[in-house]
Amino acid sequence: MKNFWAILVVLLFCSSANASSIEATTIDQSKVIAIVKKAENYIKKYGKEKAIIEFRKNSSDIFMADYDGVFFVSPLHPELIGHSQLNYKDNSGAFVVQEEINKAKAGGGWLKGRWRENPQTGKYQCRKIYILPVTENYFIGSWYHYSSDKPGVCES
Repeated sequence: MKNFWAILVVLLFCSSANASSIEATTIDQSKVIAIVKKAENYIKKYGKEKAIIEFRKNSSDIFMADYDGVFFVSPLHPELIGHSQLNYKDNSGAFVVQEEINKAKAGGGWLKGRWRENPQTGKYQCRKIYILPVTENYFIGSWYHYSSDKPGVCES
């Protein structure tokens, strides 16, 4: 009977930890979608050129690129602005900008998480990106970082 209670406590703890993790992910995803929708509304109200200036100056979490892979806004990599990254491969060999473009052309949504350095902490974590097409020739996006049970492996 003692083992039963010990196992029950462990199961309850694990399930509440998983629920907490799922809840945090949902909050992060909701926050990212809200950021992207706010950026989209800004673009609709003020136009692309004014949005580019505003996002470069005041946003640390919106990027904007065209379907040729040229970035207009890139807070994590400002050196990419104005240059095509169409053939850029990450450490895993994935053409990440092409994946972003394909997601935008398909109507937008979430891209699979990838192991990346979090510039705020300097540590490697998983990063998940949300893409939203704005017009037929450019898109915006944002992201969030999350921890993984297996370093270097992003399940979702």
